[in-house]
This record gives sequence, C-alpha cells and structure tokens, in this order.
Amino acid sequence: MTDSMGRTWMGHPRLGILRWDPSGRKLVQEVGTGGVPSGVHSAFRIREDASGRIWAATTLGLYVRERSGNWRLFTEKEGILPFGLFGMAFLPDGTAWIFSREPQGLMRIRIDGDQLVVLESRRAGQGIHSDRIYAVEVDPQGRTWASTDHGFDCLDTRLHVGRLEGTISEDCNIQALLAEKGRIWVGTSAGLIRYEVGIEEPPAVAPLPSILQVMKGDRRVDAP
Repeated sequence: MTDSMGRTWMGHPRLGILRWDPSGRKLVQEVGTGGVPSGVHSAFRIREDASGRIWAATTLGLYVRERSGNWRLFTEKEGILPFGLFGMAFLPDGTAWIFSREPQGLMRIRIDGDQLVVLESRRAGQGIHSDRIYAVEVDPQGRTWASTDHGFDCLDTRLHVGRLEGTISEDCNIQALLAEKGRIWVGTSAGLIRYEVGIEEPPAVAPLPSILQVMKGDRRVDAP
C-alpha cells in the first residue's frame, strides 16, 4: 500500500510490517517479531485512514501508526476480535469494520487517541450470511460489502448474492473484493464475479415556468 506521502508499506508472512525507503533503496522493518514466542508475525492488510494514520491487521492484533511515527497495538484486551485480524475497511464517518482470521463476523470500531471504542458487532443473520469473513470493502456511496464462504453481502441494504442469485461459486477468496461505483468485483474458488449494483438516477430538475399570457379581468396585458 502506497500512502498519501508516497511511502510504500508491505505486510510480511513472518516478519511483520515493512516500509520501503526509496532514498536508501532498502526495506525498513517498522514492526517486527520482538516479544513474539513463535518468532512469526504476519501482516495481512495495511491501509491509511483519512487522518493519515496507518492501520495494519496482523496476527497479533491491530497496529495503528500515528503521524508522529509511533505505533500502538490494540488486542483482545482493548475489546477487538481475538486470534489476530485479516483486514479492515474505513467508513465515511471515520469508523472502521475489522474482521478476524477466525469465523467471528464483523466488528465496527473507532479510535480516539489511545482508546479503542467498539461500536457494534455483526454475526451471521445480522446482515451477513456467514461468520467467516474473507474481505470487506466500502463503495463510493458509503455502502459496506463483505465476502464470505457463503457468497457476499451488502450490510446496508441486507442484499445477499449467492448461488440462487447466479454466482459461479459461493466460496469467496481472501482479500479478493473490489467495490467500485455501481460495480462489485469478487474473486471465488471457481473464478471472477462482476456484480452490477445499479446506480440510482439523479433526481429530475424541476421545470422552470415561463409566463406566456397575463389577463387582468377580461383585458390582456403584456407578460413581464
């Protein structure tokens, strides 16, 4: 992921969070494996929020890098989903959906300074058809889409797309989700799906009246 300052961030399957330093032409290990008994720290998704903070979903939890350069780790102790995270997606109001590597549904959070606030949780039957989440994206209209092992869902409209709706497979792939304006791309174990959402027509512009004739009593006068 390349952020707004031109820095490129990478998640490593064992070594944590890396940053490419173009001036020195080398990789800098921002967050490594220090204090991890297994010596393995996997980072799966890195994103930048509207305020310039870097978020990383890892096996240890949620890492957030402030603009000052300081990293903070949020774990199950702060209320987020246990067993490590797979990813996150930001909503227009600054909150974020996060999801775990284990089948635990979705959680919406907000970070205020050093505090993580859990706003809501979603499980199967609450706008999603499965607790096993593979990817989450927010489209340009602010709607949240989640792909699972049972098709994909739009949380805002309670729309579900699966076998009955014509998908080639309901088994979606990890992180294989792209939400564009009016179009959702989903990678599955049997191929690629393009789902046309449909874009609402803008409201019609009210017609402007034109005065053609003015009558005063039974006498016609010039229109203004």
